[in-house]
Amino acid sequence: MLRTDAVLPLVLFTLLTLMLGLHGLSASGHFPREHRTAALRSLLGVVILHGTILMALTALIAGLWVPGGSSPGTRRSSLAALGRP
Repeated sequence: MLRTDAVLPLVLFTLLTLMLGLHGLSASGHFPREHRTAALRSLLGVVILHGTILMALTALIAGLWVPGGSSPGTRRSSLAALGRP
């Protein structure tokens, strides 16, 4: 049974995963270059694209690091779910 104090980290982790999935689709060419405006095809567009990729990766690292190992799938969260320290 899932503990109630584990619900919020699980929801936040799920939202982070969904956000990164959507960003990955948009950054990987799911929305082709031909359909972008001229401003986003320029060097500024490339900087914006790579900047958002860097920000998304930073969000992933922070989302896994800030909870201190209580994220789903980590050893600490697995042991805590079993009632062990």
